[in-house]
Amino acid sequence: MKYAFAKRVRHLQSSAVRDILKVVNQGNVLSFAGGLPDDELFPVEAIEDSFRRALSKGKKAMQYGETEGYYPLREVIIERMKKKQISEFTPNHVLLTTGSQQAIDLFSRVMIGPGDVIFTEEPTYLAALQVFQSYEAKIVPIRCDEFGMDFEDLQEKVKAYRPKVVYVVPTFSNPTGRVWSFERREALVRLAHRQNFVIFEDDPYGDIQYTPGAIRQWRHLMMEHMSSIRVRSLRRPCLHFEQGGLSALIRSFV
Repeated sequence: MKYAFAKRVRHLQSSAVRDILKVVNQGNVLSFAGGLPDDELFPVEAIEDSFRRALSKGKKAMQYGETEGYYPLREVIIERMKKKQISEFTPNHVLLTTGSQQAIDLFSRVMIGPGDVIFTEEPTYLAALQVFQSYEAKIVPIRCDEFGMDFEDLQEKVKAYRPKVVYVVPTFSNPTGRVWSFERREALVRLAHRQNFVIFEDDPYGDIQYTPGAIRQWRHLMMEHMSSIRVRSLRRPCLHFEQGGLSALIRSFV
């Protein structure tokens, strides 16, 4: 039987992350490529205790919940944000996901169509590229140095390609580990205001830092930018949409 697959699967390739894990799981390789923690560091006892406490409160813990995620956890996330001087939001602005991959896919499903242009750092997170390619986006890499995207290259390509989205990992960028300067972050936000594109900030490592001043300023700057989306991580990421986010986007399409 000949199957009539969707046209977009023509662009699918083997997952580089999956290929890395296949090698790692052979047991004789210590890989620094996949971001894998040491098994010995997993807090097994703490996780077991968490499960016991959750199940001791009844069977509801095993039931289906809200699509947006467990509300008390979203409340905790908002309180955590307030400690970082981010106080403009409520739990209804937070969407929990099972990993940043799901967050990137949800965003792409709503926002990306065939031929839409997405700018990324060069290099950038492989698995994000695979999601964007699956939605038939045109990916344009931007030259980078130790301070972030090269602003001259960015401006030239904005004029040439008119991007819909700029995807960035500005704090401990994957895979380079670079931290953008505040000046480069500010320049990107100002340019987004002028040229009307969305900034998608993937921030899985933002709390692993010792000098948070410039990054804290960046967060406040992002709050002022209406078209910004930020993925934060509790190692399992949560998706935080600025100013109404995905719910508002979905309502506008339904």
